[in-house]
Amino acid sequence: MTHPLLHLWYRRRVVHPAARRLFGARWPAGSTDYRSVSYLSVDLEMTDLDPRKGEIVSIGYVPVVRGEIRIGEARSMIVRSAGGVGDSATVHGLRDRDVSLGVPVDEALGELLEAMCGRVFLAHHAPVDLAFLNYSCRRLFNVPFLVPVVDTMGLERRRLAMRREHVHAGELRLYRCRERYNLPVYRAHDAVTDALGTAELFLAQTATIAGNGALRLRQLQRWSRLR
Repeated sequence: MTHPLLHLWYRRRVVHPAARRLFGARWPAGSTDYRSVSYLSVDLEMTDLDPRKGEIVSIGYVPVVRGEIRIGEARSMIVRSAGGVGDSATVHGLRDRDVSLGVPVDEALGELLEAMCGRVFLAHHAPVDLAFLNYSCRRLFNVPFLVPVVDTMGLERRRLAMRREHVHAGELRLYRCRERYNLPVYRAHDAVTDALGTAELFLAQTATIAGNGALRLRQLQRWSRLR
């Protein structure tokens, strides 16, 4: 859910233009059918899982509008890092040289905030990405990253839990979730590819959950929370 009064409070105080537009955007009501909502599927690659120690080194996103993945509007950004990638290179494949030539983090985040306006944040295991975005926005723009969220990992856990008693953590990896819907295999840990993979998974999940019936945004948000 969004927080209208908080958005208004931050909009009156924020200076950065993209952050101002984010807090001034119109957000979908929780009662809106999910098919009428615009989403931004986002994935980050980081040098560490702790935002106080690590840096964002890559951002990928792709919009999902009225059930259509707008692949032509997908965006992939390598983010500049002075500290290098360290051991995280074995995960995402980016080298020190790559990130030294990347987009400055404030510029990359500004572009993400612009794309995020009025859209629901869509991610697989959203808490990690949200922690980095919240930390970075507070540090750079003096505001939190405050947007509505749907998490495909949470949706899949709920769906599986309704069918059986225990769900193993490994079953919730993005590629394992995609396998259950017969979605194609993509290379993991490339930010824009994972964002696309999450968008495809979301459309498969919601089609399975909702069928031809109604499914409200607030239900998706509630069901997808990772506790």
